[in-house]
Amino acid sequence: HVVAEIDSTLGTEVAYRQQGNLDLYTKDNLAKRVSLQQHPHMIALTQRLWNCALRNGDKKLTFPDYETYMLCLHRLILPEFDIGASKELIRDDWKRDSGEQNYLDYPFFHLSMFELVGA
Repeated sequence: HVVAEIDSTLGTEVAYRQQGNLDLYTKDNLAKRVSLQQHPHMIALTQRLWNCALRNGDKKLTFPDYETYMLCLHRLILPEFDIGASKELIRDDWKRDSGEQNYLDYPFFHLSMFELVGA
């Protein structure tokens, strides 16, 4: 993770994706975050998102469906939404999340969504 901490008293507006708080990245807090990955409530939430992302009972998510789903999420959560920038981020995330495969299965989707929400 790269975290930038900026003095909020300077009055400089910083995009949401570039904001951070170093206190959240201590060894203790990172361990707490990792322990939440397999919490039943977190799994239930990402399974609901997974069902929204899939088409017609598919068991794996292809890039076109992933991109469509993620663009909807970006529009929802990014105040400074820009389709070109979002598509680039989504391609980068896909490469990292899917590895060498041409699809994403639920366990990797779960980790991807967990990272997105920054739990």
